[in-house]
Amino acid sequence: MLTHSRNGSKGFDGWFWCTFADFCYTAHVIVEETNVQTLLPAACILHLTEIQNICCEFLKQQLAPSNVLGIRAFADTHACRDLLRVADKFTQHNFTEVGVGGRLVNNVKIVVNAVLCMFSKMCSLCKLLNRAC
Repeated sequence: MLTHSRNGSKGFDGWFWCTFADFCYTAHVIVEETNVQTLLPAACILHLTEIQNICCEFLKQQLAPSNVLGIRAFADTHACRDLLRVADKFTQHNFTEVGVGGRLVNNVKIVVNAVLCMFSKMCSLCKLLNRAC
């Protein structure tokens, strides 16, 4: 886990350093739902690409319509391009299931309402212009 010291610098807790030391000696790390959100950002900060790749592979296996948008945002935040691409592809292939999950449907409704409002205004303007001629 990332911690903040009094002077504002970022540090890592003991759990991370134990995991990191184990990885250095064994080239093995256990990635789970409980630790991936800590491991991936720390691996990114320390440029530990092997751990980053392991975390990203784990997250790819966890993709589901209910979590793909969150995983996509997490991948985007940590510049995990391959995970981002896979999450985008998953979203495209499962668009209806992802949309039913909430955020996507709400965003689409907002856009559709804005387009309908604009269309209505344009129609009113066209009618007004036709009357002026």
